[in-house]
Amino acid sequence: MKKIIFIALLISPFSRNFSQGYFYKQFINCVIMLEKEDSIGNLEPHGTGICLYNYKDPEKSTVVTCAHVLRNKYVHIKVPLTDSGILYLSQNKTLTIEDHNSFWTFDGYNIETKFELNKGKTFLTNDSLDIGVFNIYLPNGIVNNKDTIKITNFSPIFRTWIKTKDQVDLGTSIDFLGFPFDIGSKKGFFNFGIYADDKINPLLRTGVIAWKSNKNKDFLIDGISYGGNSGSPVFTQAGAFGEKPGFIGMVLGHLSDLRYDPNVADFNYGLVRCVWVDEILKLVDKLK
Repeated sequence: MKKIIFIALLISPFSRNFSQGYFYKQFINCVIMLEKEDSIGNLEPHGTGICLYNYKDPEKSTVVTCAHVLRNKYVHIKVPLTDSGILYLSQNKTLTIEDHNSFWTFDGYNIETKFELNKGKTFLTNDSLDIGVFNIYLPNGIVNNKDTIKITNFSPIFRTWIKTKDQVDLGTSIDFLGFPFDIGSKKGFFNFGIYADDKINPLLRTGVIAWKSNKNKDFLIDGISYGGNSGSPVFTQAGAFGEKPGFIGMVLGHLSDLRYDPNVADFNYGLVRCVWVDEILKLVDKLK
């Protein structure tokens, strides 16, 4: 009798949120680092971007991030190279894609380009939800002497990998990727060179859906986010029993004290504020 009860618990529909999920590693290839220029012109990590497949213009990808990340005149986009890409660009130093008016510089391990921000023309925002979107050509392979060289592992998110709000349950295990404290950049943790990497390498955080409401366009994660996680994509985990993972939203920041008290106003309560992918797609569909 005890064995029968034990098996019944394993197949109970209530057990799936407690099963051990895992991160789907292919999602790393959808994440890019966004940088800005400091007061003396040096580049510094500024936020995170997630790339979606552009069904209107497949040669370009749609970058999604927070609107507040796009408040400067330019945003710099950095993408890591493959070993073959590093070998090719170590001899050529720059990468110019004339068909797309795209110019990329090479830093030894990554390529970077500068994107001009002209609100309403080159990018769109939903300021009330802090969402920003723009389209850009992001290289994957190039043709050299009739051979195709795979220079990046970049791969955008297709809509088949998206899960909307009504497909996500309270308590669902999630992962999110980003560049808090400059971890995963060449500068490393607070520019001290620790937890640095030559190729950009996002930090993986985990949590669960802690709060959702039919009324709200945002949701909360039981987890910790910090500066640099702005624009971090949120994914459900791949299920231990074959459940497919999916892109469900984006990190906006952490929950802070709403009372006007400078001593506690920005205290991190361990709850991550996120916006559902449903609202992101509404803005994406307005892009030309």
